[in-house]
Amino acid sequence: MPRPQFTLRTLLVATLVVSTLAGLAAEKARRRQSAVAELESKGCGFVYSDDPFLPPIEEPPPDWMTKVFGRDRYPSPLQIIVEGASVTDDDVEVIAAITSLWFIEIVDASFTDAGVARLKRLRPDCYVYDVRK
Repeated sequence: MPRPQFTLRTLLVATLVVSTLAGLAAEKARRRQSAVAELESKGCGFVYSDDPFLPPIEEPPPDWMTKVFGRDRYPSPLQIIVEGASVTDDDVEVIAAITSLWFIEIVDASFTDAGVARLKRLRPDCYVYDVRK
Protein backbone atom coordinates (compact mmCIF):
# COMPACT_ATOMS: atom_id res chain seq x y z
CA MET A 1 0.00 0.00 0.00
CA PRO A 2 1.57 3.32 -1.02
CA ARG A 3 2.11 5.99 1.63
CA PRO A 4 0.11 9.18 1.12
CA GLN A 5 2.15 12.04 -0.27
CA PHE A 6 1.49 15.72 0.17
CA THR A 7 2.78 18.46 -2.03
CA LEU A 8 4.35 21.60 -0.68
CA ARG A 9 1.29 23.53 -1.88
CA THR A 10 -1.00 21.32 0.22
CA LEU A 11 1.18 21.83 3.27
CA LEU A 12 1.22 25.61 2.78
CA VAL A 13 -2.55 25.77 2.32
CA ALA A 14 -3.11 23.70 5.46
CA THR A 15 -0.73 25.95 7.40
CA LEU A 16 -2.56 29.03 6.12
CA VAL A 17 -5.96 27.68 7.18
CA VAL A 18 -4.80 26.66 10.67
CA SER A 19 -2.97 29.93 11.31
CA THR A 20 -5.93 32.00 10.07
CA LEU A 21 -8.32 30.19 12.41
CA ALA A 22 -5.92 30.62 15.32
CA GLY A 23 -5.53 34.31 14.52
CA LEU A 24 -9.29 34.85 14.40
CA ALA A 25 -9.73 33.16 17.77
CA ALA A 26 -6.92 35.24 19.28
CA GLU A 27 -8.39 38.48 17.90
CA LYS A 28 -11.82 37.62 19.32
CA ALA A 29 -10.25 36.97 22.74
CA ARG A 30 -8.27 40.22 22.53
CA ARG A 31 -11.40 42.27 21.70
CA ARG A 32 -13.34 40.61 24.51
CA GLN A 33 -10.53 41.27 26.99
CA SER A 34 -10.24 44.94 26.00
CA ALA A 35 -14.02 45.41 26.43
CA VAL A 36 -13.89 43.67 29.83
CA ALA A 37 -10.91 45.80 30.93
CA GLU A 38 -12.68 49.01 29.87
CA LEU A 39 -15.83 48.09 31.79
CA GLU A 40 -13.89 46.91 34.86
CA SER A 41 -12.13 50.27 34.97
CA LYS A 42 -15.59 51.87 35.18
CA GLY A 43 -16.61 49.71 38.15
CA CYS A 44 -18.40 46.77 36.53
CA GLY A 45 -18.04 43.27 37.91
CA PHE A 46 -17.98 40.00 35.97
CA VAL A 47 -18.76 36.35 36.65
CA TYR A 48 -16.67 34.01 34.51
CA SER A 49 -17.43 30.66 32.93
CA ASP A 50 -15.00 28.83 35.19
CA ASP A 51 -17.16 29.68 38.20
CA PRO A 52 -18.01 26.31 39.82
CA PHE A 53 -21.62 27.28 40.52
CA LEU A 54 -22.51 28.18 36.93
CA PRO A 55 -22.68 25.92 33.88
CA PRO A 56 -20.06 26.65 31.22
CA ILE A 57 -21.38 28.46 28.18
CA GLU A 58 -18.64 27.13 25.91
CA GLU A 59 -17.32 23.65 25.39
CA PRO A 60 -14.02 23.28 27.25
CA PRO A 61 -10.95 22.78 25.06
CA PRO A 62 -9.65 19.24 24.64
CA ASP A 63 -7.17 18.05 27.26
CA TRP A 64 -4.31 17.81 24.76
CA MET A 65 -4.85 21.44 23.73
CA THR A 66 -4.84 22.62 27.35
CA LYS A 67 -1.60 20.70 27.96
CA VAL A 68 0.10 22.14 24.88
CA PHE A 69 -1.18 25.73 24.92
CA GLY A 70 -2.32 26.24 28.52
CA ARG A 71 -5.67 27.56 29.71
CA ASP A 72 -7.35 30.42 27.95
CA ARG A 73 -5.75 33.61 29.23
CA TYR A 74 -9.01 35.47 28.76
CA PRO A 75 -11.92 33.41 30.13
CA SER A 76 -15.38 34.16 28.83
CA PRO A 77 -17.54 36.19 31.19
CA LEU A 78 -21.09 34.90 31.60
CA GLN A 79 -22.54 37.73 33.67
CA ILE A 80 -21.88 41.42 34.12
CA ILE A 81 -22.96 43.53 37.08
CA VAL A 82 -23.15 47.10 35.80
CA GLU A 83 -22.39 49.51 38.62
CA GLY A 84 -20.92 52.97 38.84
CA ALA A 85 -22.00 56.36 37.63
CA SER A 86 -19.30 56.31 34.95
CA VAL A 87 -21.17 53.61 32.97
CA THR A 88 -23.53 55.45 30.63
CA ASP A 89 -25.61 54.86 27.52
CA ASP A 90 -22.43 55.30 25.48
CA ASP A 91 -21.14 52.00 26.90
CA VAL A 92 -24.07 49.92 25.60
CA GLU A 93 -22.17 48.86 22.46
CA VAL A 94 -19.15 47.83 24.55
CA ILE A 95 -21.36 45.65 26.76
CA ALA A 96 -23.18 44.19 23.73
CA ALA A 97 -19.85 43.32 22.10
CA ILE A 98 -19.09 40.73 24.80
CA THR A 99 -20.90 37.88 23.07
CA SER A 100 -20.44 35.31 25.85
CA LEU A 101 -22.71 37.20 28.26
CA TRP A 102 -26.05 35.64 29.08
CA PHE A 103 -27.04 37.78 32.09
CA ILE A 104 -26.71 41.56 32.43
CA GLU A 105 -27.57 43.09 35.80
CA ILE A 106 -27.91 46.86 35.89
CA VAL A 107 -27.62 47.90 39.53
CA ASP A 108 -26.50 51.48 39.78
CA ALA A 109 -25.52 53.05 36.50
CA SER A 110 -26.20 56.21 34.58
CA PHE A 111 -28.27 54.34 32.00
CA THR A 112 -31.46 55.91 30.76
CA ASP A 113 -34.50 53.83 29.87
CA ALA A 114 -33.56 54.33 26.20
CA GLY A 115 -30.09 52.88 26.88
CA VAL A 116 -31.55 49.81 28.57
CA ALA A 117 -33.99 49.34 25.67
CA ARG A 118 -31.13 49.63 23.16
CA LEU A 119 -29.12 47.05 25.12
CA LYS A 120 -32.09 44.66 25.03
CA ARG A 121 -32.39 45.18 21.26
CA LEU A 122 -28.67 44.58 20.69
CA ARG A 123 -28.59 41.45 22.88
CA PRO A 124 -32.01 39.76 22.67
CA ASP A 125 -30.42 36.47 23.79
CA CYS A 126 -29.37 38.00 27.15
CA TYR A 127 -31.48 38.41 30.22
CA VAL A 128 -31.27 42.07 31.24
CA TYR A 129 -32.16 42.59 34.90
CA ASP A 130 -32.71 46.27 35.65
CA VAL A 131 -32.76 47.18 39.37
CA ARG A 132 -31.89 50.88 39.07
CA LYS A 133 -33.34 53.21 41.66
